[in-house]
Amino acid sequence: VLGARASMPWFIAHVSLLLMSGYIDYQLADHLSPAVPARTSAVFFLLNFLGTSAIAYFLLRYAATQKERYESALLESNRLLQIEQDRSERLLLNILPRPIADRLKGGERTIAESYQSVTVLFADLVGFTNLSSRTDAAEIVNMLNQIFTKFDQLVERHGLEKIKTIGDSYMVVGGLPVARPDHPRIVAQMALEMMSAISGINQETNTDRAIRIGINTGPVVAGIIGK
Repeated sequence: VLGARASMPWFIAHVSLLLMSGYIDYQLADHLSPAVPARTSAVFFLLNFLGTSAIAYFLLRYAATQKERYESALLESNRLLQIEQDRSERLLLNILPRPIADRLKGGERTIAESYQSVTVLFADLVGFTNLSSRTDAAEIVNMLNQIFTKFDQLVERHGLEKIKTIGDSYMVVGGLPVARPDHPRIVAQMALEMMSAISGINQETNTDRAIRIGINTGPVVAGIIGK
């Protein structure tokens, strides 16, 4: 219970008391009248020793078992906590780029940067306002989820950053927070693939959705606003 080093003096004391008890036991046995047979004395001495040792052993065994049980429960709690931390991390990375998220977790509260050259892509669906006014809400959300999931896969493949979605609008940026010289070409490539993705969805769902895409390259200021 106390640890290996702290237990040694107690073990030495235990052995010393055992030897002393054995000596006294046999000394007293020689002066008894009538004399107790040596075999009987040895048997009772052994039983006494085994009894106290058994009590000590099972108490320590119980303590060790409880310790293992608590350690197992602690490991399980840590595992569940890690799962929740990973889930929170994924949610945070859905909102912010990893470098920015790491800086926020590191204690920074005001983050503002100037970038001399980035490319911003802004896209929306043609006729979405009229469509949403005559379509069930769940159907609208499912449609946007299907389209934006395709776009998210393109963003991840090209190493770009999705800034936000507002209704049917989708905003992506290349060249921040990590600068890269090829951001105009990569964003333009993504725009072409977004159009292809819409065509593929139209074929799968027998619809005729169309998308508008605008791209601009230049300097920007980027920062974290609000809580």
